[in-house]
Amino acid sequence: MNKECLDYFARDGITEDTLRKFGVCVCTFGKYQDRAIIPFLNKDWKLIGFIGIDYLGKQEWIKRKI
Repeated sequence: MNKECLDYFARDGITEDTLRKFGVCVCTFGKYQDRAIIPFLNKDWKLIGFIGIDYLGKQEWIKRKI
């Protein structure tokens, strides 16, 4: 993960280890560039949606249901 994203979550006490454990990732190109992507999984660990948080402050939230 890049430093800006880690700094964004660190303000709330969320560590890089926690982000990796729960599958949070950062897009470096395309439509979701500069956003931390937080997945939503069902009880069978299937991806059912996600939220993209713009940690640079360009947009507040991007939500998508799969």
